[in-house]
Amino acid sequence: MKYARILLFLLLCTALAIALPQSSNAQFGKLKDKAKKAVEKKISGEEVKKEEAQDTTAGADEDGSREESKTPPPAGEQFQLFTKFDYVPGQTVLFYDDLSGEELGEFPSRWSLDGGVFEIAKVGQDNWIMASARGGISPKINVNQLPEKFTVEFEFLNRTAVYGGAYNLQIGLMRADGYAAAHLELFTNTSALFFMADENGNESRISDKKLPESFKEGIHTIRVMVTKSSVKCYVDNERVANAPRTAGFTPVSFLIKFHADDGDLEKEKLFIRNFRFAEGGKTMREQLDESGKIVTHGIYFDVNSDQIKGESYKTLADIGSMLTDDAALKLAIEGHTDSDGSDASNLELSQRRAESVKKYLVDTYKVDASRLDPKGMGETKPIDANTTPEGKANNRRVELVKI
Repeated sequence: MKYARILLFLLLCTALAIALPQSSNAQFGKLKDKAKKAVEKKISGEEVKKEEAQDTTAGADEDGSREESKTPPPAGEQFQLFTKFDYVPGQTVLFYDDLSGEELGEFPSRWSLDGGVFEIAKVGQDNWIMASARGGISPKINVNQLPEKFTVEFEFLNRTAVYGGAYNLQIGLMRADGYAAAHLELFTNTSALFFMADENGNESRISDKKLPESFKEGIHTIRVMVTKSSVKCYVDNERVANAPRTAGFTPVSFLIKFHADDGDLEKEKLFIRNFRFAEGGKTMREQLDESGKIVTHGIYFDVNSDQIKGESYKTLADIGSMLTDDAALKLAIEGHTDSDGSDASNLELSQRRAESVKKYLVDTYKVDASRLDPKGMGETKPIDANTTPEGKANNRRVELVKI
């Protein structure tokens, strides 16, 4: 009898594992499930163990309000993890929400609810959007249709290492009819599933990639890059999907959705923050030929540091290849910040970061150092208003100016 119960349990687990990932487009469309009950318990005083402190801000900005992160691994070790990482963020930020100024316990003001229970909560010193019942939320993006080329990224705090329930986190690229043109689903710490729909709304599972063991707990970055011909998805340094666009790929908005038993969500909760949506644009070479400079948001640094992060690999590889192919090309490397923090600290940090970019290009691509001139510009040359999160995100950048 004992063995019969064990066998029955195993069969039920297997059935669940097979059934849950097979999400239909109708299920991902407009949510029908309502939250069983509102969860009003706040966790603003609760300290949550994090992985290493992270700063995924491109360019050279720091407001001085956060402590410097732990000493990162050597640059070579960092970049080795990203050798197959080809993500490059869009050039113009259309929506960015760092949740600053939000009130704890309230629904995030720049988002729309599509079922569930969501609120602003503190984890350590930082604001996050917390899900405590299954449902979905969408950023309020004022566009009729998403651009032909764009990128989206956000951070996900996974706290599910201590319980054995099934859950998934999804990001959908939604059509005007409320169904997903494509969506990425992260399933119970094990798999990254990617689905696309054709022009008739028929959905197919394109890929099913096993997630690394390290995904079980901590902060992770989820990214999507849409080009003229493809849709690519990334989890941390792993590319988990690469599919050609279909005739039915006509997204107009985003939906981030949480599936789990409400009891499991109440116990563990799930969190997201730093949602960034940017329009893609011209290649580096096209920018340089037309305007004499390249504007990039794809060079990332650790907090209060000039240490370049591994996510910068593809952007720096493109710059290095361009310099290698054109031996006569000389560039000024300009670091730019937003207006947060003091003028002096912004200027000093942006100079150090520009010098780090030069050193990496010289060391990695053997570029003659005399061809590169690092300049810290601080907040002196904004390209957007410093009064909105999107404007500040656009101002945090590195520019490569032809000399």
